[in-house]
Amino acid sequence: MTREDFLSTLWQAYPPMPSDSYMHGRLLSLERDGAAHLWRDDQVLETTLRQWAEGDNPPPLADVLVPGDLLAVTAAGEVTLLAPWNVTGLFKPLPKSELRLWSRFQLQVRLFFEREGFLEVPTPGLVVCPGTEPGLDVFSTELVVGSRREKRYLPTSPELHLKKALARGLDRLFEIKSCYRNGEITRQHQPEFTLLEWYRAWSGPQAIEDDVVRLIQDVCEKMNEFDVRAPKEVRRTGMPQLFEETFGARLTPHWGFEDYRRLCAEQGIAVPEKAGIDDLFFLLFTERIESAFDPDVLMIVGLWPPFQAALARLGRHGWAERFEVYWRGFELANAFHELNDPSVQRQRFEADRRKKISLGKEVLPLDEEFLRALDSGLPPSAGIALGLERLFMALFDVGEISRLKAFPYS
Repeated sequence: MTREDFLSTLWQAYPPMPSDSYMHGRLLSLERDGAAHLWRDDQVLETTLRQWAEGDNPPPLADVLVPGDLLAVTAAGEVTLLAPWNVTGLFKPLPKSELRLWSRFQLQVRLFFEREGFLEVPTPGLVVCPGTEPGLDVFSTELVVGSRREKRYLPTSPELHLKKALARGLDRLFEIKSCYRNGEITRQHQPEFTLLEWYRAWSGPQAIEDDVVRLIQDVCEKMNEFDVRAPKEVRRTGMPQLFEETFGARLTPHWGFEDYRRLCAEQGIAVPEKAGIDDLFFLLFTERIESAFDPDVLMIVGLWPPFQAALARLGRHGWAERFEVYWRGFELANAFHELNDPSVQRQRFEADRRKKISLGKEVLPLDEEFLRALDSGLPPSAGIALGLERLFMALFDVGEISRLKAFPYS
């Protein structure tokens, strides 16, 4: 009897779980003598399959069962086929060990912020403005309520809404949030990823730097029963010092396009025909500076050029008051001494929109509610966005972000 005949004539289709089941799982292998391996709950189980639990003159087990079938087995080795493997290809179990560790890691992160007196604030999953950064591609949808039809976006970050919460009186807040950015799938990138953002009102970036270091130390301490890797040291530096060490150049906030282009030429770095000043800066930084970072050293890099200020203040010496965190080949986090001047913020948003037009990208609406929040008074604050999967990958030596996804994009 063929498998197809058995399934169509003798099998009791999709039976309930037998009450006398001793072992159950998905069949991985079956020998003619009945020796079998089942997979269940991230474990491989050895058993012996002897006969069908019921049926008149059923065929030999090995003639009709295939890897992938879901089975229940009694202590006497009697088999019930619960559900057949009716698809092509091999069974690929989810990476449960990494998923379990990823869940435990997120719990430890939440506990750290609770102990530090932060409040977790949930922000919307559909927003008017997902962020105006020119380099980001976004996902859009439509809100339909009766005759009302409005375009909405999936957030690239919860930043704007968390700052609205700061303006409404919260002092310390954080969120662990699924965010969305279109256009890239790599070992480190998925269209849907997890951002950890936190903010401190009445504070500057030094407090956030200290938070980063203590967060990593705390996770390493609380999860030391796992194979977690702590940084061997922490180095706090700035762009002027890195340019001096790498190029022997005295970088100032007043450097313009020609200064960066000249340094690229001196370094033998090819410059694309339509490159802007941002492109030149990142060519120098990524190809010569970031690529040379010691992977075991947690690098905190501040004092950025003013054209890289984004949503950060400019300090009295002209540098953008922001820092980024690098470790084990990952750009982990981006922090700002938050800009709270509404007129300057609107100017920067408009500049972002002009850049998007020049790049041929969709021009996004501004979040006027956020600008009204600045008009109402945002206290001096600092905040950070940290890629939570990237920190996990660095801590636990996981090479693919997809290993942390039950259903990754490919």
